[in-house]
Amino acid sequence: MATIIRNLDTIISKAINGPKVDDIPLYARVDGEQEIGFDKSSNRSDNWIKASESTFTSPTNIRRILISGTKVAVQTYVPIISRGKPDTKGCWREISLTGDDNITDSVMKSIRYASNMEEYLIDKQMNMDTEEPDRVNIRGTGLSALSKPWVLSNVEEVYFDWTLLASEHFRNAGIGCNELLNTYLQNKRGYLKLDIPLDMLLYANNLTVENLRDKFPRLRYIGLISELSTILNMKYEKGKSIMMDDKNIPWATFKGNIDLIKRTHNLLTISELESIDETSFAIRQGIYRYDRDILKPFIDKYIDKIKRGNEGVSVGSGGGGSGAGGVESVVGSGGVKKNALEDALNDIEARIGLNELKRALMIALAGEKIDTINNMIDEMSTIGKEKYSSILNIGV
Repeated sequence: MATIIRNLDTIISKAINGPKVDDIPLYARVDGEQEIGFDKSSNRSDNWIKASESTFTSPTNIRRILISGTKVAVQTYVPIISRGKPDTKGCWREISLTGDDNITDSVMKSIRYASNMEEYLIDKQMNMDTEEPDRVNIRGTGLSALSKPWVLSNVEEVYFDWTLLASEHFRNAGIGCNELLNTYLQNKRGYLKLDIPLDMLLYANNLTVENLRDKFPRLRYIGLISELSTILNMKYEKGKSIMMDDKNIPWATFKGNIDLIKRTHNLLTISELESIDETSFAIRQGIYRYDRDILKPFIDKYIDKIKRGNEGVSVGSGGGGSGAGGVESVVGSGGVKKNALEDALNDIEARIGLNELKRALMIALAGEKIDTINNMIDEMSTIGKEKYSSILNIGV
């Protein structure tokens, strides 16, 4: 018998972040920094560098994510640049999960392990050569892929099928996933008014309702559609090709998709988040070439359309040209703007965790005058001031 481990975060992150060359997403940067691979140690190959000159996108371009055990679908705000031009395939990309990445196969083996062991013990009494079944452990959450290794800041909708409920982390989290999985396995279907999908996202990304918007300012819906794998293999409705034309209607409520959801007899529960500021976007034009050249001009146009259609809407700081030096502009978020240092620290935290970041800051700032540290923090956003003052034990 072998113990096989399948990590949902690794599988789903590799599916979401793409296209890739040599297992590194083509997130071409303008700041001269190294864009690492999923193992946090990969170097850009000559093939990657050559490909990224004409084909590129960014993690902030991702708008909708549909996760099933056999396929992942991703919609971007604007088509990626492919060979120097907007991709003629449009904003949707589908990635099949095959072989070891087929989550459904792994989950079914994990669920059936107990019964397979019973059969093995019976068969072994008759045949000593009977092979003991493998144990499959489902690790990770899958939803951590929204913030690691890259933060998908502008994601608006996330839907997933029943297989994520089988994650050992979720089943032991005490947020109702184990009970919901058992409900599904008992062939119970229908709509349940629960906040479990939102609780799953918060748990997976170490967030609370209070600080959710700091990482995902545009998130509107996250939900379980149990038979999403079947739906993704049907002719589902994708909506308008350009964001500005679809009136921000949720994917799950497109007429064609409602019909598919009904026809496939789903266990369904969707968390609808509080309304968002339609002009709020996280744009990293000082880091990603795509944000600077493509996404920011598009978002500026979108915000201008909203501003002209809704007098009095506060557009914030999004009307200028491309930013500089790694600045992340949180456009239209009520005057909140993260500076380059805060953006860099948040990215480091997403990669190594809060405790390691705190340790690194303590070492880096050892010997610095308190006035210097205070001035550094004063230049951050309100949220950043509170966060890093707390980390460094400095009064705000």
